[in-house]
Amino acid sequence: MSSILIKNIKEIVTMDSERTRLKSCSLLIKDNKINKIACDIKFPAHLPEQPLQIRSHYSK
Repeated sequence: MSSILIKNIKEIVTMDSERTRLKSCSLLIKDNKINKIACDIKFPAHLPEQPLQIRSHYSK
């Protein structure tokens, strides 16, 4: 079992149907899968500087 923590990612844009832009992120990768995403700002990618939520987002 291996784990990798990547901190201080400037920006991530998801490739799903929602096309969400996440800024100021950290990723936790376990066994070659993203286990946790923690971000300060989350908003739709088509709205470049319009933050909708400021919270942590977790994904498994």
